[in-house]
Amino acid sequence: MFAGIETLVTAFRKEYALEFVLDEATWPKIETVIKKSIKQDPTHALSAEQRSRLYSKLRELNRVSFSDVLSEFRIKYSLDVGDLWTMTGRDSLAEVRNRIIHGATFTHTQMEALVTAKFHLQWHLERMLLAILDWPYVQSGAATSAIQVWSSYGDAAKACKQLAEDSQ
Repeated sequence: MFAGIETLVTAFRKEYALEFVLDEATWPKIETVIKKSIKQDPTHALSAEQRSRLYSKLRELNRVSFSDVLSEFRIKYSLDVGDLWTMTGRDSLAEVRNRIIHGATFTHTQMEALVTAKFHLQWHLERMLLAILDWPYVQSGAATSAIQVWSSYGDAAKACKQLAEDSQ
């Protein structure tokens, strides 16, 4: 489901020119300044390997963050997801997704919390699709009134805490 959200965000990113922070003419100049700063490292704390790793991540600095694009999406479509588990930031669904993708292991308690995360992810995706289709989510099965009867709706804070506690 996260892939579905990423697909919608990527399409939005491209449609509204939210791929890069700086244009093709400006970025190389800034990149050169950053590289020079890393190379000169006045603290002399960076090894050649560390500098190399920093250089390889530089291009990412010029990409508009997923969080920022998602925020723009919400504004553009007047998307209300304030009642759902947050998608980005600390203890967010994106963090849960990253833990899964990067091979984290989960306890039994955490597995139950992942079920709650799955439902919140589904409701985010449904509301995003409905917004694109210009269909009011309040007239759908993704409305707060429809999903609040599910235990997963009210369990988000508990599930988030379980995932945070067990990951440390």
